[in-house]
Amino acid sequence: EEASDAVFRLHIAAPDAEEGATVAVELPMTQESIDLFAQEHDGQPIGSFVVVNMESGIPQITGSQFGSMDNFVLLNGIAQAYSEMNVGERMTFKAALQAQGGLSGDLSDILETAESVREYELAAFVSDEAEFFKEYIAHSLPTDFDVRWLDTLAISTDSLHLLERLGATVTDYGILSARGESLYKSIPFS
Repeated sequence: EEASDAVFRLHIAAPDAEEGATVAVELPMTQESIDLFAQEHDGQPIGSFVVVNMESGIPQITGSQFGSMDNFVLLNGIAQAYSEMNVGERMTFKAALQAQGGLSGDLSDILETAESVREYELAAFVSDEAEFFKEYIAHSLPTDFDVRWLDTLAISTDSLHLLERLGATVTDYGILSARGESLYKSIPFS
């Protein structure tokens, strides 16, 4: 089977189709592909079809969020934006969706997040707030400082305080900055 660049795969059926007669379309689709789809289906625009099933390459976006073909343009926009992201941006996007409670997100909000993914920073190399606290301190130290000294710090309370002050969030993908903020900006302690 050929490898696919599809972000989403929709199984759709014409409103008057026999049960089980579905067509699979992969997103993103170009306008040319959308027009060709209509030509191949007796002039019926893709928006007139009914969604039977949806497969998603983004765990935070599900069929229940997509709902109906009324949201096709939004979902296709998300797929297009995602397909243009590099690997790091895709991870940041998924982290942002998770931090925002992506599973309950509205598609227009998800599209805006996709379009603004470069406004976030993700520290993917740290797994928790304590590890990030050490990384944050190390970021401000001279390059010849032996960061092993940081391993001896007891930082559980301070690490939570730092994340709160930065507006950062722990996600499955790493530590995510607030939109438009740096993870490493200088902030006062209190």
